[in-house]
Amino acid sequence: MKIINLNFILTITLVNLLCSLSFVYGEEEDLKDYFPLSQDNKWIYKSSGEVTNIKIRGTQKIKERETFKLDYDFGSYDCINLDDDGVRLYRSIASNGSYEEYAPPLMIFPRFIINNKTFEEFCTYTCYNKKGEVEHSGSLTIKIEFAGRETLTIAKKQIDCIKIITTILNKAADGSSGKNKTTAWYARWIGKVKSLETETSYDESGKVTKTNNERAELHRWLINEFF
Repeated sequence: MKIINLNFILTITLVNLLCSLSFVYGEEEDLKDYFPLSQDNKWIYKSSGEVTNIKIRGTQKIKERETFKLDYDFGSYDCINLDDDGVRLYRSIASNGSYEEYAPPLMIFPRFIINNKTFEEFCTYTCYNKKGEVEHSGSLTIKIEFAGRETLTIAKKQIDCIKIITTILNKAADGSSGKNKTTAWYARWIGKVKSLETETSYDESGKVTKTNNERAELHRWLINEFF
């Protein structure tokens, strides 16, 4: 007769109970798996009839911090890193060699947004030409909100996602301003699978000068050697 290991069963039951209680009483849920950062991870998005390839390709040190290079197929790249509180953007580099830096680094994806519901922060940015000379600067007010969970059909697959809404207000030193609002869906062990973005620009008087809407959806992905 097989003897049932009651101690093992009780241990497992206790662990599950404690995990449930931890969630109920507000232990922070870490969402780092929703933004996987490993070398050679690749995402292919379709947007307005165009295809964009994004790949983590190498690292770059910025002010003593080792960052991942998020490489775009048209020659530009972003330097991002998983910090203690979330994924942050340290520098954006254009294909012509000009770049933009943020202080503190711009929050992209808070690790504990589900429990905190809303993340708000203020940062400054400085734009440089390829020679490293300052061209212009400004400030950003960032608000990131957790908007629930949804199941989407992506690449003919049912994928459970969390929904994040990010609003960024941009005030440039020359008096112009802008607003960017992005609704994005992230899946565990995949990353961002869909986004809806509205960008509005204003002149010094507050008059709208430009509005742009963009929709992107994940077409294929390569994460940790699974395609």
